[in-house]
Amino acid sequence: MKNNIADIARARNQYNDYINNLKSFPLKYTYNNKSFYGFDDDFRLVKEEKEVSDDKDVTRISLIYKDELLGVEIVATLYEQYGAYEWTVYFKNVSDNDNTGIISNVLTETSFQGKSSTIKGIDGDSILLYTPYSVKLGDEPFVKQCIYGRPTHQVFPYFNLEHGGNGTFIVIGWSGRWKGMFQQKATEVLFEGGLYKINTYLKPGEEIRTPLMSFVCYSGDNEYDAMNLWRKWFFDCNIRKIKGKTFEPQLCGATSWIYGEMTKATDDNQIAAIRSYVDNSIPLTYWWMDAGWYTGPGGSELEHGWPDTGSWTVDRARFPSGMKAISDYAHQNNINTMLWFEPEVIRVPLEQMKVEGLKEEWCLGRAFVGTWLEGSLLDLGNDDARTWLLNKVLHVLEEGNIDLYRQDFNVDPASVWDEADEPMREGYIENRYIQGYLQYWDSIISRFPDMMIDSCASGGGRNDLESMRRSVPLHKTDYDYGNYEIKQAMHMSLFNWLPYFGVIAVDGKTLQTVDKYALRSAYCSWYALHYDVNYENLDWKAVSEIVCEWNKIKDYLNEDYYPLTQWNNTDTQWRGWQFFSPDRQSGYGQMFRSPNCTSENYTAVLYGLDENVDYHIYDSDNRFDFVAPGHELMKNGITFELSERDSSVFFIEKIL
Repeated sequence: MKNNIADIARARNQYNDYINNLKSFPLKYTYNNKSFYGFDDDFRLVKEEKEVSDDKDVTRISLIYKDELLGVEIVATLYEQYGAYEWTVYFKNVSDNDNTGIISNVLTETSFQGKSSTIKGIDGDSILLYTPYSVKLGDEPFVKQCIYGRPTHQVFPYFNLEHGGNGTFIVIGWSGRWKGMFQQKATEVLFEGGLYKINTYLKPGEEIRTPLMSFVCYSGDNEYDAMNLWRKWFFDCNIRKIKGKTFEPQLCGATSWIYGEMTKATDDNQIAAIRSYVDNSIPLTYWWMDAGWYTGPGGSELEHGWPDTGSWTVDRARFPSGMKAISDYAHQNNINTMLWFEPEVIRVPLEQMKVEGLKEEWCLGRAFVGTWLEGSLLDLGNDDARTWLLNKVLHVLEEGNIDLYRQDFNVDPASVWDEADEPMREGYIENRYIQGYLQYWDSIISRFPDMMIDSCASGGGRNDLESMRRSVPLHKTDYDYGNYEIKQAMHMSLFNWLPYFGVIAVDGKTLQTVDKYALRSAYCSWYALHYDVNYENLDWKAVSEIVCEWNKIKDYLNEDYYPLTQWNNTDTQWRGWQFFSPDRQSGYGQMFRSPNCTSENYTAVLYGLDENVDYHIYDSDNRFDFVAPGHELMKNGITFELSERDSSVFFIEKIL
């Protein structure tokens, strides 16, 4: 799916208008008790730089306010061929001695032409579990906001605004708290969004920033076409390239279910587990090692299991090689390794952590007080704390020859940030913290440019766009892995918005069985098998058949996506979707009949085909095999007949 000339022109013209007319740049804020919209004559241009590449144009503009204290940098990017543009604004105290005035209420404010507009999106992980919404805008503002500090828990800062026969995707890219508001105003829609809270002066050398604000333009009212344009921009311009290529779908194995995450794992049993997959010809590409591989402070035992985070010292009694023996064996079999950290939360007593080199002043306060996950929040905005952490983590990654860094974050940080703010400094600690968090990841990437990062925060709590430009979400939720209908529903939503994500395919009920309905419910880009490798009667042949099927469909997962049913998350309805490559003129689809669905059949029309071409359509389980023209498949569709709690994987291939 490609943007048309009108979309490209609208994005280019809007971007150029913003960059070339800074007096109307769409940022409102208050400085020193004066309200601003854009940057007027009180600001002097210091420097402007432009960089042009094949896929984007980047402009950097430096300004200084008349008090000679406040410097501003605008970093703006145009992705012309994608009809997309974005910016981030930085405010910095550029003086040596004096504090700036108060900076507050920093928000993007802009409008989009159109009557009777609609805002669409999905909710975040936790509680509503990626449930879609569609709201007609009116006089009352439509507001979404993150208040607890993990940007995609409960809410989701990605929006599709349909306006005036056109549309614009709008993203608030911030790894902490954010807010967004949409309101219909006669013939236009007002949008306002950005930082949830900021009201602070800056000391010499200090800097705050806005979220990354991204906009993708499209025309027409076909939601499927629009979402596929979004998917293309997301794949091409956001997901990090590894060794020059878009990060590919991966087949992963792990033993988390049988070894208490990694609390009972060893060098030897991990190698033995990998060998089980190798000996049974399961072509894993990654081996997942999760929480609990470390000691307590100074090499002490973990008193409370894996939540005793903080030391990041490998348990040498269990892993004498520092996990290098595991990686070496995996690498001999063309398998990479992944390792879990939760580096921001220290749950062991801080007094004990002094032996690890920690200084108590590097911690901001206690998060999730009174829960089993309570811990001290390490201040990633503190350069010394971040350097201490980075050195510990890099040592483990280097010694263990680890290929993928997995970061979890199991607490809500907002209350800790607020308590740490000084008077007249609301929002400063959070802003500094988020900048430090991104710098920390950038440091890992700088050291290991071909290492992907996994973004996890109790599942899908930190999948904002800034994080997604550095990582992929390989664990989209902590919700019941064995609720397959919810899993299917989450996939229906996320295939649209975060096209690359991962899932644990095997749950606590299927460790020793090969449940085709359950396993097909998990098909996505990162497919993780957590079987009980010690179970002698595991049907490895059936596992191999499922893996062969996944391998056949995986290369379509970054192509155009189409839901084949209405979204639902019940156990009484059908669910299904289709992926199709317009270039290859082939694709695949899946249909599920839920356990308590009384309807024995469902007719689904296909999308994106060439109406003048004949296609070979066949089901993986040999239920049907026929040839039909594209126009018939897109008009009359395919009728699926399935038993209760059953599934179909079908393929679409152009007749040559």
